[in-house]
Amino acid sequence: MDQLCRRAVPGRGYAAAVETSGGRRPYPAALLGTTLDQSRALVAVDEAGSTLGAARLLGREQSSVREQLDTLNRDFTAPCGEPLVTGQGRRPMRFTATGRELAELARTTLDAWLDGIQRGARGAAGALTVGSTRYTLG
Repeated sequence: MDQLCRRAVPGRGYAAAVETSGGRRPYPAALLGTTLDQSRALVAVDEAGSTLGAARLLGREQSSVREQLDTLNRDFTAPCGEPLVTGQGRRPMRFTATGRELAELARTTLDAWLDGIQRGARGAAGALTVGSTRYTLG
């Protein structure tokens, strides 16, 4: 995916670039709009093998999951050269190489997000410091 998805989308260009050890790495604008919700849907489809199974895992309607996948496919097909998943209806979803890699990236991102939230919650539950003075305002 790294090599395929680095191309600019005609008329949209690159929205941002990130410094890496190998220099600046541009990201096509279409790829930066992926939401955590879309990532959850992609991971759920990967785990369940179908949009119906993913909908059950997520507690949603199948059409909602299908819409998320359609959006991801539309956003990633031009810059990456292939859709992320293929298959419709009752047929199992088949992940392309790009889709498989993105699903793993989404899984890693979601895990890191949850770990960060849990670390923050533990930190917030730490010590409470209260200050006082011997003076009275009045």
